[in-house]
Amino acid sequence: MQRGGGRGFGGGGGLLRMAENPRVRQYLGLTDEQVGKLHKIGVDAEKSAVQTRADMELRHIELRELMRADNPDHDAIMAKLDEVNALRGKMAKQRAETMLSARSVLTPEQVKKIKTFMENRGAGGMGRGGMMERRGGGPGRPQGHPGGAPAGSTPKPPEPPVQ
Repeated sequence: MQRGGGRGFGGGGGLLRMAENPRVRQYLGLTDEQVGKLHKIGVDAEKSAVQTRADMELRHIELRELMRADNPDHDAIMAKLDEVNALRGKMAKQRAETMLSARSVLTPEQVKKIKTFMENRGAGGMGRGGMMERRGGGPGRPQGHPGGAPAGSTPKPPEPPVQ
């Protein structure tokens, strides 16, 4: 599972893929200016998500070391957990900021098209995974594999309908 920046509309990686996909651009009727703005939002989101994930990983290592001590310091462990949880909250806020920033670039009609597209995709809607992520068990995806794809394969994301 990808975290943070890789999550569809709410994260930089998916937003970049969406803005750079010619079929999506055509389907939504994105202008070059919109594509440029979405690209910048996506890159900025991806950078901050990478940094926040790295900070969180460091705190996890520090927490592990605190827990391994012969006489674990209760207060230090609780403080480190507060740091980890603060970083999780920061990541959630970053995703929300990215989504709101991207929506502000789109027209109401483009937002409506995205919502319609997502509703028609079934399990891949705007739920936990975001706009471009889909979990296993959907049509054409085997059950029991993370992300719905067999191990070692890279599934192609579904394309939006062409009008």
